[in-house]
Amino acid sequence: MSESNHRGERGWHTAARANGMRTASLLDTPRIGVLVLDRHGRIVGANDRAVAMLREVSGIGLAVQDGRLSALRPAEADRLAKLLDGACRGGARGYMPIARPLKPPLVLYATPMKATAERPWQEQCAVRILLGEPFSAPRVNARLVSEALGLTPAQGAVAAALAAGGTVASIATATHRTEAAVRWHIRELLSRLGLSRQADVVRVVLSTPGVFDDD
Repeated sequence: MSESNHRGERGWHTAARANGMRTASLLDTPRIGVLVLDRHGRIVGANDRAVAMLREVSGIGLAVQDGRLSALRPAEADRLAKLLDGACRGGARGYMPIARPLKPPLVLYATPMKATAERPWQEQCAVRILLGEPFSAPRVNARLVSEALGLTPAQGAVAAALAAGGTVASIATATHRTEAAVRWHIRELLSRLGLSRQADVVRVVLSTPGVFDDD
């Protein structure tokens, strides 16, 4: 990393951590990299895991330029720009892999954020970015998931298994249920959480503080 890029990183990191004091509930999970972007795509919050990930892939796959997240490979740069623009301006969510040499790709999730009466500071925050290792299975505690998200024990078990990389078939085997029963529980928890896709369940569970065994 060049000295100018390093100075730029220190600048956005300092500003992001300062803003992160106001977005602590979004940034306090150590297993997933979390970034918060404003409506112009500038980074206004980051946890330590995200900073470490960006340092690892900076100059290889991802970089922070003028406080904005960008991809260095042309094909990924175009896709990331469209993904972030859609999330910042259009309220769309999505994900994409970020290639790394000699390692599995990072997975980048982009999710729009909305201000609420309880969290008026989110007015300046437009998008939450999650950076994850797709092939590492975090130790998600099903009971803690149920308590944190208001799910039944069965729904919490299925949600935790999905977040750990499970499939319908593997969850059915592990929980001694039929695949039809697992799909039913997935539909029920999607409805309860107001979500539409299994990938959204994974995102919600992994970005919820206090659901891991060693939290």
